[in-house]
Amino acid sequence: MKVLIVEDDKIQSSKLKIDLRNLGYSQVYIAPSCQVAIDLYKEHRFELIFCDIQLPDNDGIYLLNQLAHISRSPHVIIMSASSKKVLLLVEQISSMLKFKRVSRIDKPYTKGQLSEVVEGSQARHHSSVQLKQARALEFTEREIAEAIALREIFVHYQPQVNVGSGFIVGLEVLARWDHPDYGLVSAGEFIDAITSDEIYINLFRTVLEKALIGAKTLHKSVTLSINITYQDLQWDGLYDELVKQCSKYEFDVSRLTLELTESHLYQSDIPALLTLSRLKLLGVNLSIDDLGSGYSSLSKLTQIPFDEIKIDKSFVQGIETDYQKFVIVQLLLNLAEQLGFSCVVEGVETDATLHYLKSMGRFTCQGYLTGRPMPINQVQAMLNQRLSSSDSVDPIHCLIVDDHPVVGSALCQAFTRVHQVQTVASETTILKALNYIRDSSCNLLLIDVDLRGEHGYELIKQAKKIGFNGKAILMTSSGNRFIPVSQFDETIQFVDKEIQVDQLVHQVISIATTD
Repeated sequence: MKVLIVEDDKIQSSKLKIDLRNLGYSQVYIAPSCQVAIDLYKEHRFELIFCDIQLPDNDGIYLLNQLAHISRSPHVIIMSASSKKVLLLVEQISSMLKFKRVSRIDKPYTKGQLSEVVEGSQARHHSSVQLKQARALEFTEREIAEAIALREIFVHYQPQVNVGSGFIVGLEVLARWDHPDYGLVSAGEFIDAITSDEIYINLFRTVLEKALIGAKTLHKSVTLSINITYQDLQWDGLYDELVKQCSKYEFDVSRLTLELTESHLYQSDIPALLTLSRLKLLGVNLSIDDLGSGYSSLSKLTQIPFDEIKIDKSFVQGIETDYQKFVIVQLLLNLAEQLGFSCVVEGVETDATLHYLKSMGRFTCQGYLTGRPMPINQVQAMLNQRLSSSDSVDPIHCLIVDDHPVVGSALCQAFTRVHQVQTVASETTILKALNYIRDSSCNLLLIDVDLRGEHGYELIKQAKKIGFNGKAILMTSSGNRFIPVSQFDETIQFVDKEIQVDQLVHQVISIATTD
């Protein structure tokens, strides 16, 4: 691992170099000025940079900005004897420049501090090779457009929890890409590659439709929040598309919240403001995402009738020990209350943070503590656990998979007559079935064992990989080739496809409702 020390004081830089060598770092370079640091940075691939923010030919902020244009892969460690406010500012700017990791260390430092900060960096360097590769992924707009067309884009949902009741009251919808080579790719890893308004619009349409499909089985009190961009707001067909999709999937628009980030809100012109106003009149809720993290948008609060503000996680994480963050969050909570907005606090990851925030006011919590982004099936399981009474029976959401469409249609009609079955659908191939399972809440699979040469059990295995945790039943018949039952998961049940339809339905429901 190569290390760069940017420090004009020869005594301090030499001491740091010796201390680093004692910790096992042999490739340590020293730059006494910004220009020398830039020249070295162009020649070598540094994984770790110690940077003083006061240098003879320029300041550390200027240097970090120049380095970020070359590479953002190093872990930057800021060194200074300046005040905490100044160091915090430099740290925030370094994070905005999107360096891999940013830390601070006192000047003068203790050996314990130095050891802790570099060991943390070394651990990340050796144990997260795949994560580093994911961060370095680059995609073209053509690849993203093809992913949308090939239905490789799907959605996950992150719970929003009322801190008073502990119930899930909303879900933020987050785009994901099932990449054929890289696996699960988050929106943050490909969204910046999009410049075409058409691709932005197609992505929004895809996310909206998949979210509404998934919402068909959700409790009517649960809302959906979907991110919207400035480019989406420039689309003339946005209003009509939203009305059409909500009507198609019988989704009440009052349960929908559109989230607009500060930066996109700042860009909003008259056409965008007109679209937002029309959506508000329709009954759609509007939210400012990441309030306080970017552009000043308080004036927009008086121009657009927002319903919600979201407090950015940068103000939340570490709030228990940072008085400035406490003051900012308290100010934003008070602002929301005075303006009559609901408030979502993002980035809540520990019990200590949540406990501290609870004393500051009423809000909805969103973060890893209350739920990571997850498939719709996992969301439904959480909702059933929290919202259902102990003596109630969970409704059945059934998917029938049979390569004969007539058989699938007949079984669907038979299951719609069963009061325990809330939704039922049919698909003819494993690929179509997996897309349905990923987009919709499904807790019962009824699968023909032979799907045009593909084994139904393969669908069950793949379904479990994408989050399915319900019951699976295989339909067999005398025409199917013999398959030893011992090779199957013991949780899988079987029914005879050749018996009467009503009898088959009765057996399936009996299996589905038996623990």
